[in-house]
Amino acid sequence: MEFFEVGKILGTHGLKGEIKVMNLSDDEQKFEKLEYVYIDDEKYFILKIRYHKTNVLITLKDYEDINKVERLKGKLMVIPRELGVELNEDEYYLTDLIGLKIIDNKSNEEIGNLKDVIRTGANDVYVIDTDLVKNDLLLPAIKQCIKEVNVTDGYIKVEILDGLID
Repeated sequence: MEFFEVGKILGTHGLKGEIKVMNLSDDEQKFEKLEYVYIDDEKYFILKIRYHKTNVLITLKDYEDINKVERLKGKLMVIPRELGVELNEDEYYLTDLIGLKIIDNKSNEEIGNLKDVIRTGANDVYVIDTDLVKNDLLLPAIKQCIKEVNVTDGYIKVEILDGLID
């Protein structure tokens, strides 16, 4: 079974077993849509959720005591892939994109691999590990640059606009 990371437990909050969680999902209300999460391969049911500053405070069923949750600090909360956000056309999970071959749309030659994706306000930026530049190639994830994404066959066809490689 494949899992997605949705939160990292930063610590406890108060004495009644609340845990302070950093939301790792793009969906700010992700935890409100979940009935349970996994921590270290064990299923935990969510009893209560509230927000505090930039974090989520979660109470887990049968763990309403600080002594029961202290051991969870630093752990990741994961969910099965099927509980992930339903994607629209031309949307992909980052985990499916990282590592894909990058192919030049004109020459059809492999030029590198997708190393990372930087989330910006306007559009994502693909970080490509390639020999074409000294460091990584940063390519905006826009229709002018990203011509085809084929997760099944493991590649992304790109067009590198003038001025992106100097």
